[in-house]
Amino acid sequence: MANITLKLGKHQRTEPIEQVIIYWSDEINVQRLKELVKKGVNKLLPTEQVIWDEVKDKKEWLYCFEGHIDNDQTIDDCYEVTDSKRRTLLEMQNVLWSANIKEVNLGTDVKLDIGKVIDQNIEQRLKQHFDDEDYLEHYRRDANIHFPEYINIQRGKYIGEFEEAYKDDYIDALETILIMGNVEKTNYRLGVCNDMKIVNPNLFYPINKVSNISRFGIEQEIIVNFE
Repeated sequence: MANITLKLGKHQRTEPIEQVIIYWSDEINVQRLKELVKKGVNKLLPTEQVIWDEVKDKKEWLYCFEGHIDNDQTIDDCYEVTDSKRRTLLEMQNVLWSANIKEVNLGTDVKLDIGKVIDQNIEQRLKQHFDDEDYLEHYRRDANIHFPEYINIQRGKYIGEFEEAYKDDYIDALETILIMGNVEKTNYRLGVCNDMKIVNPNLFYPINKVSNISRFGIEQEIIVNFE
């Protein structure tokens, strides 16, 4: 369980949501998805296709990349880089392997890269990531991506979907909580890649707890305290 403190900005809702429950999907292989989104070459497995068909057009939604520290093969297969950039990637790979050799051997050298969409859909946003190469840098070995199947709220005994009126602020708050709640290195992950989003983040929608129903390295329960 993670316990985090965030500054709460002004919002029309003053009573926090008691709990948000995110039911995460199984994984889609990132390289297969990249081939589809960038080149139109569809090699998704049938189970992956079902997930992708469900989420690709969604707006106001979340996603979570997960990957392990690069190796030589990953760098050749998963990056479109110059020779000088490749040398830089290889140097960083050696540093990361040396610093985390225990985790590498255990398979827990996992980094998460968490994001959201609001003004565009999932497919458009992921194409930007793949075009710009700005996802899971140094952690693309065996990389997968997960999406919420459902995001439910709980108030007392009531469990249901979120009201539409504040959805942008709600999704933004969930992304912030997920990033900050997964920053710490644990015995099943190395943290997050979202360096730009962990400096003095504000929360513009009050949520007391996020519970993640998943089978990957994301924190199962995140308790939020407000400044």
